[in-house]
Amino acid sequence: MRCAILGLVWYEDGGSYLVAGENRRGQRYECRVRQEAVSYLRDRMKGRRVTAEQAGDLLEPVAERFKLPYTYGDKLRYSGQYVLLAAVALGHASVVKEGRSYVYSVR
Repeated sequence: MRCAILGLVWYEDGGSYLVAGENRRGQRYECRVRQEAVSYLRDRMKGRRVTAEQAGDLLEPVAERFKLPYTYGDKLRYSGQYVLLAAVALGHASVVKEGRSYVYSVR
């Protein structure tokens, strides 16, 4: 499955999803998101509007178990963002830009 969202490309790879993107300087980055992480977030946030920071806070206790790249601290929001974007690519959430932030509606 391929889906371009916010400049990122997603595809399924053996029970996980690979987030690949490029920043403004042309540097490439990748992050693998396990299917269990998406299910965990979806089960707990269904019907809510959330930011990447809120998702990161929710995922903090299980971030190591799901092998997310950031498991604590200020960068935890990036792990939240990766999982939320996987949910969007799978059709389990939608995203809108509000001001300078993105807000995700989890279905």
